[in-house]
Amino acid sequence: MLRRSPLLFLLLCAVLAEAQYEKYSFKSFPQTDIMPLESAYSYALEQYAAQNWAESVRYLELSLRLHRLLRDSEAFCGRNCSSVSRDRDSPTSDSSLRVVRHILLRAACLKKCKADFPVFKLSYPKRDLLETFEQRTPYKYVQYAHYQLNNLEKAVAAAHTFLKKNPGDPSLSKNMNYYKTLFDVEEHLTDLEEQPYESVFLKSVMLYNNGDFSSSARNMEQAITQYYESYSLCLAGCEGSYEILEFKDFYPTLADLFTDVLKCKVKCEEQLTPNVGGFFVEKFVATMYHYLQFSYYKLNDVKNAAPCAASYMLF
Repeated sequence: MLRRSPLLFLLLCAVLAEAQYEKYSFKSFPQTDIMPLESAYSYALEQYAAQNWAESVRYLELSLRLHRLLRDSEAFCGRNCSSVSRDRDSPTSDSSLRVVRHILLRAACLKKCKADFPVFKLSYPKRDLLETFEQRTPYKYVQYAHYQLNNLEKAVAAAHTFLKKNPGDPSLSKNMNYYKTLFDVEEHLTDLEEQPYESVFLKSVMLYNNGDFSSSARNMEQAITQYYESYSLCLAGCEGSYEILEFKDFYPTLADLFTDVLKCKVKCEEQLTPNVGGFFVEKFVATMYHYLQFSYYKLNDVKNAAPCAASYMLF
């Protein structure tokens, strides 16, 4: 059962606090807020344990912004350097030299790109900490701290955000049910980590069910475009920094790093799959094409329906 502390004098500060992503921009991140992710998160948990709820929320939300800053900066540099040297390779040159040349040019590009971002000048977070943020674990603490500050709307949003990624979590599910006994939570069920395509996809499905196939097709086309943009950024982000834990020979080290990158890229589809009504949408990309081809079919637009059906069959 949730228990509230007597720190109600902090309520006003909590209500006026900005959400962690308001006015966020990875290219113009406030210099005064830049600090190692591990330091920000550790301090937030220390304040949480000490029941300094307002300070804990402040640094939990800062750590969420720092994580997004790191992720977006990695993706920006990865994409910016993704095609370097590929168009200038001579087909007659030695294949091993072409590979080395590409690696060296790519490394130089990344080094130059990352030099412009202060976040890369700090100690890099460990892999298990990054996975903690990928699983949205900080939101468990955010929701309880907001509850203690009597900021129930933000507590609901944080709990909802966590449950979107972890729908079977018993503790947060119990807390959410408790919030529902206090007030109408529907308007506060905001996924703070929602991808742009998710709401557009749901709007398209709603329009389809209402028989507005033209608007449904237009929105689904937008959702597909936005999804592939997010997918591309996720792939680019996988080629960022990696932690090497032991001494190894050259080729085994390269093989391990390459394997880690591939594992990360394979996970992108899973990470970008939306949760609708407590369930993850199976074969999400195929589902989008499925709705799209039926919308065009209903509009007697066979020319556009056919490639959508063909794309659906790929999945």
